[in-house]
Amino acid sequence: MINTYLVVSSKSSWYELSLLVVIFIIVLIGAYLTSRWLSQVQYNQNKCKNMMIIESLRVSPNNVVQIIKTGDKYLVIGVTKDRISVITELEEENIVNNSEKNSQINLKGQFNQILNKAMKK
Repeated sequence: MINTYLVVSSKSSWYELSLLVVIFIIVLIGAYLTSRWLSQVQYNQNKCKNMMIIESLRVSPNNVVQIIKTGDKYLVIGVTKDRISVITELEEENIVNNSEKNSQINLKGQFNQILNKAMKK
C-alpha cells in the first residue's frame, strides 16, 4: 500500500511541476510582449517632427547642455533638475552634422585592419 501512494504522489508532483513550468513560460512570453508593446507606444509618443535633440553634453550629474532644433532654429539650452534655460541661438552653418562625420569614418575598414593585424600575430 505504501508503494501505491508513492507512485500516485510522484505522478501528481510531476504534473504540478510541468504545469508550473508552462505557467512560468506563459508569464515570460506575456512580459516580453508587453514590454515590446510599451516601448513602441513610448517611441511613437516621443517622435516629434518639429523638435529634435542634436547633441547633449553632461556638465555634471544634474546639469546638461543641449543643442536642439526647433523648426528652423538651433538653440543651446541648459537643463538642470529644476529648470530649462535658453543660453543662445546658433546659426545653421555653425552646426557640425554628426552624420557627415560618421560617413567620413569607415568603421568597417578600421575593424578589418585591426582584425588583419591580430590574425598576423
